[in-house]
Amino acid sequence: MSLTRVFCLAMLLFAARAVIAAQPSAVVSLCPYCGRPVIGKVVPFAVMIDDHRNARPQSGLNQACLVVEAPVEGGITRFMALYGHGQTVPKIGPVRSMRPYFVSIARSLGAVLVHCGGSPAAYDLAPSLGLPRLDDIRGGYRAFWRDKNRSSPHNLFTSSALVQAEIRRRGITLPSIDAAPFASSPVCADLPASPLTITCASCVFTAGSQGYIRKINGIDQRDEAGQAIMAVNVALFGVSCTVLDRTGRLGIALDELRAGLVYGPCSVQEAFWSSERAARVLDGTGHPLPLSPGLFWLALVPSAPKAAPAYDATPVRFELWAD
Repeated sequence: MSLTRVFCLAMLLFAARAVIAAQPSAVVSLCPYCGRPVIGKVVPFAVMIDDHRNARPQSGLNQACLVVEAPVEGGITRFMALYGHGQTVPKIGPVRSMRPYFVSIARSLGAVLVHCGGSPAAYDLAPSLGLPRLDDIRGGYRAFWRDKNRSSPHNLFTSSALVQAEIRRRGITLPSIDAAPFASSPVCADLPASPLTITCASCVFTAGSQGYIRKINGIDQRDEAGQAIMAVNVALFGVSCTVLDRTGRLGIALDELRAGLVYGPCSVQEAFWSSERAARVLDGTGHPLPLSPGLFWLALVPSAPKAAPAYDATPVRFELWAD
C-alpha cells in the first residue's frame, strides 16, 4: 500500500473519530415509576395479577416498576403490576379481573389497564374515567394466551410485546406524568441490629441485602423463574373496606386512606396519601425525598401500619398520582 493511501486512510479515521466525539451524548430517559432507564417508546400499562394460592408461582412481578396490592373478596389480595420502562417481559400473570379501586389507581397512574373481566362496579367506573383497557373478555384477546399446563381460571397470561402491539393497533396514547426523584445511591440512616419485617394483610416483607423479600407463611414467595419476589421500596397504607354485593366484592375509599409508611433500602418514613398529582415522597416542608431505583411495592392493608421502634421516623408525605 502506497504512503499516499495510508495517509488518506489515517485522515479518514481521524475525521470519523472527530465526528463521533462531537456527537452529543444520548440523554437517558428514566422511568417515572421506578427510576430505571426507559427502553424505546412505551405506553405504560398495568396488569391485574392473581394471588390465589393456585395462581402461584406468578410471572412478571419482579420485572414490574410498581405493584399495587389490595384486598379482594374471599380474604385474599390481588396485584396490579405496572410496567413503564419498556423492558421486555415475556410472561406476565396469571391475569385476573379488575375492581373499582384498581381502576381508579390505574387511571391516576396514567396506565392502560390489562385484565380479564371485572366486577359490575369496575365496569361502570372505567368508562366514566376514560380509562383505556385491554380486556380478554371484551375484544382484547389478541394480547393474551392460555397456559395449558395450568388450570383455569389461573392460566391466562400476557407479555409486554403483546400488550404494546395491541396498544399500537388501537392507537392508544397517554399523556406523560410527573417524574419521581430517584437517588443513584440511598443515603442510609442507622439500621436496626435485627432484620426489619414488614407485616402486610396476607404476607410479610423481610429486609435482605438487596431489598424486601415477600414471604408467605415464613417462606420466600418465588416467581415462575424461581426468583424470590423482592421490592426495593415498600409502602403501606391502612384502608377501610366496605362490601358492595352478595359476592363479597369490596370497595375502598381511596380519598380516605389512613396514615401509612414508606420503607426504603435504608430507612422508614411516616407517610400519608395526597390527592395532588405527583409522584414523590415529600418531607414536612414539601421537599421531595428521592427513592431508590427499582420495584416499588404499594400495599393497601386493612389497618393503619405502625413504624418499627428501631427507626427514628421523620414525618413525610407520600403522594401518588391521584386525581
